[in-house]
Amino acid sequence: CTRAGRRHQQQPHTRAQHSPATAATMALMTRLAVVRSGAGAAGRLGRQAATASSGSSLMLLSARRSGGGGVARGASLRVVATLSTAAAAGGDASTTAAPASTAGGSTRTFKRHERIVNIKGTDGGMSRVGDKVQLRGWVRTVREQKGLSFVEVNDGSNLSGIQAVVTDTADGAALVADGHVTTGAAVIIEGTVVVSIGGKQAVEVSTESIRVVGPADAKTFPLQKKRHTLEYLRSIAHLRPRTNTIGAVTRVRNQLAFATHTFFQQHGFQYVNTPIVTASDCEGAGEQFQITTLLNGIDG
Repeated sequence: CTRAGRRHQQQPHTRAQHSPATAATMALMTRLAVVRSGAGAAGRLGRQAATASSGSSLMLLSARRSGGGGVARGASLRVVATLSTAAAAGGDASTTAAPASTAGGSTRTFKRHERIVNIKGTDGGMSRVGDKVQLRGWVRTVREQKGLSFVEVNDGSNLSGIQAVVTDTADGAALVADGHVTTGAAVIIEGTVVVSIGGKQAVEVSTESIRVVGPADAKTFPLQKKRHTLEYLRSIAHLRPRTNTIGAVTRVRNQLAFATHTFFQQHGFQYVNTPIVTASDCEGAGEQFQITTLLNGIDG
């Protein structure tokens, strides 16, 4: 009874110690913590119903807390609106909730970069002349001339790649002149598709800017513009998908697997991973279990 009485006496005293400013600060910190946790949960669960429940809990919390923190309350309401919209549309809240809390209220939607095979299309890229494009891939070759350079870029989507013409006026042209753009380097090139003067390709990209996101040492890079044997490619398994041979095999296998899975999925089959029984004996592991049609110790 004494402990209960002490708790009963201390409880009003503890609440009375909080000033209005302290209470507003605690409410602000609570709102920010719940907003962050709610957005994280929505991003992990995606299209699940937890997105809608997180938005509901944030809205209730913002409605209950009325003292101080107007900026944070506005941010929480923006996140709530974004989460509710994503839940109603059945989309992934992780791609829409993050930009909603940025300064100025500006939002950016996710867009996959355009692949070279889509730029060239079936007409070699003639239908894309005049379009602004962004190339992301690896450098195959670099040819430097007076005042301009020719950089062949491939992203693995087709065999030939595409040629980018870099002039001295392009942003980042010094990277080519200084030798940073070499065979095997990963680059991002932005420019305009134009008709090619050369006869080997129909179109090329007039470069406006070039960036190196993954440099490569030209002296030690094992892949060059020549035919390599399959035995040699086995020694550089992490780089061989960049070659035309392994790249073509990978794309063919992808299409075959996709067609097979699509056929069976359309006919009501389910894809399962069954256990594999193999005869390989690695470090005596095959002796651990015995596979037979007869029971040990029973004759006949």
